[in-house]
Amino acid sequence: MSEPPSLIYRFGAFRLDPAKRLLTFNRQPILIAPKPFDTLLALVERNGLVVSKDELIKLIWADTYVEEANVSQNIFLLRKLLGRDNAGHRYIETIPRQGYRFIGKVREEQHRGIDVEVKTGRDHTSSNGRKTDNVQHKFLTSLAVLPLINASADPATEHLSDGITEAIINNLSQAWHLRIISRTTAFRYKGQEISIATVGHETRVDNVLTGRVFVQGDEINVQIDLNSVDDESQFWGRQYDFSVTNESTAQREIAKDVLAQLELRLKWLQAAHAERSDSLIGIQDEPGLDSLHSSRNWCSN
Repeated sequence: MSEPPSLIYRFGAFRLDPAKRLLTFNRQPILIAPKPFDTLLALVERNGLVVSKDELIKLIWADTYVEEANVSQNIFLLRKLLGRDNAGHRYIETIPRQGYRFIGKVREEQHRGIDVEVKTGRDHTSSNGRKTDNVQHKFLTSLAVLPLINASADPATEHLSDGITEAIINNLSQAWHLRIISRTTAFRYKGQEISIATVGHETRVDNVLTGRVFVQGDEINVQIDLNSVDDESQFWGRQYDFSVTNESTAQREIAKDVLAQLELRLKWLQAAHAERSDSLIGIQDEPGLDSLHSSRNWCSN
């Protein structure tokens, strides 16, 4: 039996259905906890208007007493969930000492909606019967791996730096909640002197990995650096020394370390965002940051 038409909100590739309490991205359902969903709906319904923290608390928690940190936590999670629009802008704007404003272009329409079943666990089924893996869901963070620089004097070792770059991309691409820029896109930057901010703007990522490879005989030295797009600062770096025979193992170790550092970075950003609170207040049912580490032990094969 068909449902009566309901109001649907569209912005970018997102579709927000208040009646079904469903958020989709390119027709794929996004798992989102109730309170962040309510926060997003309140802002979208008032798009273009400044909504104070007090108003959000009244709308979402009603007569329940909560700290303002709960609102800040919801906004932080929504920004990570939504990412940036095609112009590289965030959807939610902070107005100092006033509140928040949804600045994405919102289209309202009457729609009967699509039938999407969201299952917990490994598989998800869409309205056309096709099964999609969890990787279809929206991501917590994103990364561009730039081609590692060949620091050796011998051009013949160029294939090693390219191969290590590709292996890191391939290993990281198996993480469920990390959006990783493809090898084809990443290698467009090979040999270019370009800023972290420019790469971030063009690829719409939060972080950029850079590094170099030095080969001497059968020994390989790799320097890996992780950089934040927001302020172009390096927040992690490490050197790896290994022999050619252990190259595959080292590549998996690098990917595992990079993923762990991205998780720590997210946790640090969350803590900084809620620093005005005496303690971090979690959001019920929100998937934890530990989900960045796939329970499928993806880098052990």
